Amino acid sequence: MLKNHLLGTIACISGKKKGYSIRRLVCDKAFYHNIKAVKGLKGYPTTIVRSYMYGDINCGEAAKIWDCEVISLGKVKIGIGTAMNHVKIRQACNDVTIGNYCSIGEGTRIIEFNHKVFRLSSSYYCSNIFKENMINDIESKGNIVIQDDVWIGNNCMILSGVKIGRGAVIGAGSIVTKDVEPYTINAGNPCHKIRDRFDAETKMKIEDTKWWEENPESLHNKREVFDEFEKIILSR
Repeated sequence: MLKNHLLGTIACISGKKKGYSIRRLVCDKAFYHNIKAVKGLKGYPTTIVRSYMYGDINCGEAAKIWDCEVISLGKVKIGIGTAMNHVKIRQACNDVTIGNYCSIGEGTRIIEFNHKVFRLSSSYYCSNIFKENMINDIESKGNIVIQDDVWIGNNCMILSGVKIGRGAVIGAGSIVTKDVEPYTINAGNPCHKIRDRFDAETKMKIEDTKWWEENPESLHNKREVFDEFEKIILSR
């Protein structure tokens, strides 16, 4: 059904209990209803619109991916309820993992590898001249891990080997070259900590809720948890 709807542009797609895996997807318009049918979610479908996705990519339920380009030679995971708009992801050497309920702004680039520079040429001469595998022309500092509920502003660059902690905020235009602490506000080139979002006690209380582990259907009847925390935070 899904393959027919997209006129054969999907090479492989398989439904899973939480999310689905993509091998190759080129989508010029939303296929809301088809994903909803595959996922079986009422009101919280995974939506992919005008996006190109190639490789081993796992999307969580209720993810919203608009005008994105994801190219993976290894593994990319996009969590439950995560929203991305005009985002590009390039993965080749190590995994890229994006947690649940993240918000990634327009123009952001997540680049897991880089050119090799400590050799005769920084160009892709192994693949372009000697017809070898592109992997011989690139290097990486490690996995990219973006934990749950991270907000990344517009036009940011996330480089290899970094871990962005849960609840962190990355200001627009930042270049992230090193790890980011949970529940902090960060910005700049290179990206650095501006301040904490909450005090230590509030951070612990938020961690205890583990709300990000639930899907939107489960959270729908727990609005009071979010409202109560907002009252506590605003009163301090």
